[in-house]
Amino acid sequence: MLLNQSFRLGAAATWMLTAAACAHQPAEAPLAAWPADSAWVLESSDVAGLESPTGSGIEIRFEDGRLAGNSGCNQFSGAAELGDAGAFKVGATVSTKRACIGEGAGREAAMFKALGSVNRAVSLGDDRIRLDLDGGGQMTFVRRGPEAE
Repeated sequence: MLLNQSFRLGAAATWMLTAAACAHQPAEAPLAAWPADSAWVLESSDVAGLESPTGSGIEIRFEDGRLAGNSGCNQFSGAAELGDAGAFKVGATVSTKRACIGEGAGREAAMFKALGSVNRAVSLGDDRIRLDLDGGGQMTFVRRGPEAE
């Protein structure tokens, strides 16, 4: 009897934890409009060279028809097009020419290469955006709070 009761309690707890975890998953939707007046900091990535973005300084800003930001070493800007169903394309970028050494140089090269293969922008709620890349890679950015701007 005690074993049966423990099993039921365990099953109920598992169900509640699963439901709670699912409740906090943001709604995923194609990015429909340029998110204005905010910077977005790289939070996570499965792109080679960008797997550990914490403290990297990589951020992007969406400006009407342009994507600008910081590669972690240099400022950059380039034409960008947001189409139907979140289709997103970044054109050629220009950047400042600060010398990047060591890990920063590799991270910057990976960032510019990734930007060139972005094909879709997805909203993950109010404070996160994911950029999907050709070949299946992803970069997720979190909105930087106003206190940091």
